[in-house]
Amino acid sequence: MSKFSDNYRFEAKLGLLHFLVDCDYFTDADFNYRNIKITDKFQFQNYTVEGKINFSHPKILPNYTNLYLGFGLSDMNKANFVHTKQAGYMLGIGTALPISRTFSEINVKSVYWTHFWEWKGEIKSEMRRFVVSAYFDIIDLSVTMGVKVGYKFHY
Repeated sequence: MSKFSDNYRFEAKLGLLHFLVDCDYFTDADFNYRNIKITDKFQFQNYTVEGKINFSHPKILPNYTNLYLGFGLSDMNKANFVHTKQAGYMLGIGTALPISRTFSEINVKSVYWTHFWEWKGEIKSEMRRFVVSAYFDIIDLSVTMGVKVGYKFHY
């Protein structure tokens, strides 16, 4: 959650890790909610479901290649026009790099909403269940960059 002056950003994420596992891949699913308000004239909120397939021993792609597929619904209010209840389709690719005591990922995703594009990128590192990442979002013509810090809960 962020709040700088009138700028506001709230994100919530709930995930199922490794619910389908095979020797060559595993699958995760994430349920996301985002609410972004940059000024009084720009508001964006969406609900998305993302699937991540990690190919640990692929034949063509490098090890630890992630493929992202997703679907979402959004509402966007902008200065002169209003887009409501649009569908979005996501496609992305990433890689995970096992580097000494940390596990790092680099991901790039593209979402086509009904009337505009969204581009997302993230560099994430995890160490002892703490997650730190740097990200960018390009929503229509709005650019957001930041740093996230989180904790990964296990069952």
